[in-house]
Amino acid sequence: MSIAKHSLSLSLDNKKWFKYASFKERDSLTEQSCVSLKTLWGLSTLSFGMELLFALLVLMLAAWALYYPYEVKPLIALFGLLSCFSIIFFTKRFLIFAKYGRRKSNEIVISKDSITIAGTGLRKTQKGSVTIIRNDIKEVIVSYTYRDKRHRHTRDLIHISRNGARLMCMEVVTADGQHYVLDGMRIAYYNLLYLLIFFDYPLQYIRSASGGMQVIFVLLIRGFSLAAFGNAIIFTLSKMPNPFQ
Repeated sequence: MSIAKHSLSLSLDNKKWFKYASFKERDSLTEQSCVSLKTLWGLSTLSFGMELLFALLVLMLAAWALYYPYEVKPLIALFGLLSCFSIIFFTKRFLIFAKYGRRKSNEIVISKDSITIAGTGLRKTQKGSVTIIRNDIKEVIVSYTYRDKRHRHTRDLIHISRNGARLMCMEVVTADGQHYVLDGMRIAYYNLLYLLIFFDYPLQYIRSASGGMQVIFVLLIRGFSLAAFGNAIIFTLSKMPNPFQ
């Protein structure tokens, strides 16, 4: 697919692009506004390797459910299954707390003059925050995929989004060559893009899934492992005697 940079003339009422944009100041924005975008805390992730490890642990736990209900009483098996899952879950929560903190925070503060990005809002997390003056920004690169009715039969990755635009990655590039890649699991890309257009920041677009496939894969392995665990619980419950018989 082509990854050539290009410009787009996007209207802020374009629902295919901004139907997911939602923040309390949206209907009262002015040139003097200073908007804080909160953390997407529920989607916070560890490194790709750690996410894969925890997903594999849950999948192994689900696989064991096919064996131990036959070896011990189903009630004991259920208790063991839930206990092991709780250990995995709270261990992962502890590591996320250690990485990002326990509370929601302002990952992005944006106005017409500057952007402040929390260190935890970057793909490569760092301590503190980064403030970038509007005049020091060379460009903000937006990677996206798009699908419309004319391409409903296309299987190319650039058309994987059936409902319009899907933002895959956003990167702030400064005039002195610094690159700040934003973490889409912490920052609401659609809200940020809406504000960048409103405040007239220099935007360049790349029609590509680059930068977003890892996020999609993390979400898929999370969903798959949790679905497998849910099936393991149902299977274990099915081995219990029916008290009404």
